[in-house]
Amino acid sequence: MRNLDNEGSNFDWAIAAKHKYLSVSEDVFARKTLFPANEVLTLPVMPYGTQDLIHFPGQDVPINAVYPSTRALLDAVLKSDSKLMGFFVDISEIDLKNIPVYERNMTTGKICIGCSMRVRHKTEESPDDRQNFQVSVVAECLQRFVVQKTWSSVRQGESYDTDEVGYTMAQVRILPEFNSIAPFGSVQNKHRARLTLGNNTKPYLKKLLYPISRLPRNLIDKMDPFQRQKKIVKWLQDWCKLPDGSATDKQLIPTNTRELSFWAAQQVPANREFKITYLAQHSPQARLELLEEHLDNFSVFVGCQRCQNRLSSKKYVFVMSSSGVSANYVNPHGYSHQMMTLRECYQSNIQYQGPPSEEYSWFPGFSWQVIVCSSCYNHIGWEFVAVDEDLRPRRFFGLSLKSITTHFVGDSRHIEYSGDSDEDNWSDYDDSYGEGDVWSDRPDQVDIFAHLRT
Repeated sequence: MRNLDNEGSNFDWAIAAKHKYLSVSEDVFARKTLFPANEVLTLPVMPYGTQDLIHFPGQDVPINAVYPSTRALLDAVLKSDSKLMGFFVDISEIDLKNIPVYERNMTTGKICIGCSMRVRHKTEESPDDRQNFQVSVVAECLQRFVVQKTWSSVRQGESYDTDEVGYTMAQVRILPEFNSIAPFGSVQNKHRARLTLGNNTKPYLKKLLYPISRLPRNLIDKMDPFQRQKKIVKWLQDWCKLPDGSATDKQLIPTNTRELSFWAAQQVPANREFKITYLAQHSPQARLELLEEHLDNFSVFVGCQRCQNRLSSKKYVFVMSSSGVSANYVNPHGYSHQMMTLRECYQSNIQYQGPPSEEYSWFPGFSWQVIVCSSCYNHIGWEFVAVDEDLRPRRFFGLSLKSITTHFVGDSRHIEYSGDSDEDNWSDYDDSYGEGDVWSDRPDQVDIFAHLRT
């Protein structure tokens, strides 16, 4: 293992969240506009099904317009007054039993949900040679919507490779956000008016519910949304550690329930089906209830998605961006990554590909180098090393959430984690993937992953 000091940090978290590698202006490009529930809008949209990315309101999404269709879409967005666009995903193929009923896309017959996005920052004015100019933007996710119909918008391309360039347009309906602070279904109608409480009366909510609810007290206690929120905030404080390993302060974690419900989902590793189910919920309380259930059955296993090779540990997860331990990044080729930052990876279970580079670094002042799984050579992320001797931490790792896996209670491959110790309990883990294995018999690999990051 390289002898690099990882203690402490003097890196400005806000720099990583600004996506300066895109050379975008820091000036806010468009005013934030929110629409009432059930408002119908027409937006240019990006189908994100191919990259398996799910974004939540409040997230920043960097976009590099590499392909002609994406460039045409961003051209249309930047010329519009609202500077609004959107992304959507098809949810027809997942289990819909935990998802509210939605109308289907009249064009495809499938159920599609997504988020509106406002372009906040864009690249400076293009050079004279527009054909070689790459449009880059940072868009903020705003509101959830369901797609009612889609069609292709084709425009004449003046500087693209094809004569006509098309992108997807959609008619969407803004989804409602309900704020239920109590299990209203358990309360008789004549008493429900008494449950319209202000923030200062939250501690008395359960006392009020006890005599008028049809539910037993222990079930009311379990359904208490304020205790659930407090429990999730505590989990996030322990998960989003500072570079010195201590729990993060509450300033990083949103206090607003709606904002917390979306921000928390960005930080916790989860599969695509969970994220879609989460995005589809109509209230922050319903989302936090899903998240609580997810965390109750969640054991942190930082391993390779393809072969389960152990890569790192929960204790190494830490914050390197004001967005949290997980955030969105994009490479020069337009490929987006949702990446989690860690202080260490197990060196015997990773291999380095290609030379280190400072160009297009997602963390200014750090060079990056591609890392792959030493067992199956799956691209799993990058190592970042400080170029300036005074910069701290001296090095850290970023793992693509698409390339790593976690396990759940009841999974046949589940490994128990003991929360009473700083070390993971890997007694049931296959020794063939342990730290002691040396993969010296593996031949040197051609840098086949360079196109993902260079």
